[in-house]
Amino acid sequence: MFPKDFQAKDLLYLNKMVTPSFMTIIYWLMSVVVIIAGLFSVFKAYNVGMAIVTLFGIALSLLFVRLMCEMMIVIFRINANLQKIADRE
Repeated sequence: MFPKDFQAKDLLYLNKMVTPSFMTIIYWLMSVVVIIAGLFSVFKAYNVGMAIVTLFGIALSLLFVRLMCEMMIVIFRINANLQKIADRE
């Protein structure tokens, strides 16, 4: 889960990023929450039209969760690459 050269002082002084290690877990937890909340909304819908709109909302919410998690990963990868450049100099 953590990089091989990870030390406790890296955690205390914020020298290494920990969040990228947990992004997959965060993505799956958020997806499960969206699906469960969406299914509750589908079953609470008053008519078929509202249920169909809610299903589209679930799909769009899952897409949004995926995009946000991917953007976070991209930001952390940019940071890692900048760190490599800084270490070379």
